[in-house]
Amino acid sequence: MLASENNNQKAANSTTREDAITIRGLRKSYDGIEVLKGVDLTAKQGDIIAIIGGSGSGKSTLLRCINLLEIPSAGEVAIDGEIIKMKNTSEGIKPADKKQVKRIRSKLAMVFQNFNLWQHLTLIENLIAAPTIVHGIDKNSATASARKLLERVGLSDKEQSYPAFLSGGQQQRVAIARAVAVQPSVMLFDEPTSALDPELVGEVLKVIEDLAHEGRTMILVTHEMQFAREVANHVVFLHQGVIEEEGPPEQIFNQPKSERLKQFISSVR
Repeated sequence: MLASENNNQKAANSTTREDAITIRGLRKSYDGIEVLKGVDLTAKQGDIIAIIGGSGSGKSTLLRCINLLEIPSAGEVAIDGEIIKMKNTSEGIKPADKKQVKRIRSKLAMVFQNFNLWQHLTLIENLIAAPTIVHGIDKNSATASARKLLERVGLSDKEQSYPAFLSGGQQQRVAIARAVAVQPSVMLFDEPTSALDPELVGEVLKVIEDLAHEGRTMILVTHEMQFAREVANHVVFLHQGVIEEEGPPEQIFNQPKSERLKQFISSVR
């Protein structure tokens, strides 16, 4: 199935799928400066949402608020229909239930710009750490699954290597495999190719595209416009902390309504 056909089928079936992520009125401020100014967004199960926008528009902050690497200043985030509980304290807003946060985070996996692999662990050790320590999976089972994932991303011959001996593209492929190893409900990608040399971008995008074809729910912050056009079924244009425009890729890239979006698309072509 072509990517565009797959996207159209997902859009047609959107009413029959449960919500994977629901964001309502999300705000985030740093030292009085509001970075997110009331974002509403829904990702249904199997959606692939690409978030695009200029530097400083709040894209990465939005992702970090979803998995609570950053605590929202206001608004709600729900994962699989479960709203993350917050409370007001003397130090500001905090999660109200640590057990809930741990449970919800176990459903999410994030791939960062700069890989964030554990440099003192081999590749196989990187992949089995979270499944065994956090999720309590038997080491033998975790290792067998990790080897399959390394084979899938083309690195089965490097399982005993350390990250420092890999190229940037190889490290990012390992980071993606490590994210998949915890079998998340939702995968978050924060500009996964931005730290790579141009010749290494394609190998990473291919791995992400393969995952997308499995029906995984994904939210990707990306500056790869062609990739967003071909892989995502919904595109969000974030500008100065608000969603300026959103819709299917054909609409966003071929018939943008917002003047700011038109200018942005022209600038990145």
